[in-house]
Amino acid sequence: MKNWSEAIVFSCILATLGCGSGMSTTALLAASSSFNPVTAPAPVTPAPPVTPAPPVDPSQLHQSTSASGFIDSVGVNTHFSYTDTAYYLQSPAVIQAIKLLNVRHIRDGLAYSWVAPNLYSIHAQLEAAGIHADLVVPNPNSGGPSVQQMQPLLQNYPDAENVEDPNEYDQAGDPNWSTDLKNYLPTVFSLGHNSGFPVFGPSLTQSASYSQLGNVASTMDFNN
Repeated sequence: MKNWSEAIVFSCILATLGCGSGMSTTALLAASSSFNPVTAPAPVTPAPPVTPAPPVDPSQLHQSTSASGFIDSVGVNTHFSYTDTAYYLQSPAVIQAIKLLNVRHIRDGLAYSWVAPNLYSIHAQLEAAGIHADLVVPNPNSGGPSVQQMQPLLQNYPDAENVEDPNEYDQAGDPNWSTDLKNYLPTVFSLGHNSGFPVFGPSLTQSASYSQLGNVASTMDFNN
């Protein structure tokens, strides 16, 4: 007991209980000493209020891309017209390797059959494997081939899906490269559109080359 007042109150309670139970106050008091006091439970701390998430800015949302769509955005650069390489000498194995990568697009060159006698057969195999080609046209040396010269050539490429302007012509050694290339681009654009293919712009090696070439957006469907 903490103090005498609590002892007196407790004794009165025991006396009252003892009257009905036949036990004396002394007996009840002795019995009560063996009980452990009951500890009151600790107060429960309320959970903090939930702060609502801020509204999402629609301009920050991005449309997810399917796995097939991502795969369709991937391509590899090839050189099937290089007759002293595995591309040409072991073309079935190379095509199989491209298929195993699940790659569906390649970038190669538009070339004549005399460059590589089996070239057109290789591109037929690519088309049968579901692999399609972006074909880079020849350089505009001496004015470059005309639409009339390149149009029949495209028919030998059943895997063709795009036409691309000359590759890195700013390092071809032509002192008038920017003028020659700019004059040639309308020819390539006509070739692509006459054949039903979109046209990719020219690839260049130096940043300064783009400003030297100038604005040629009207002669392409996609920049490179």
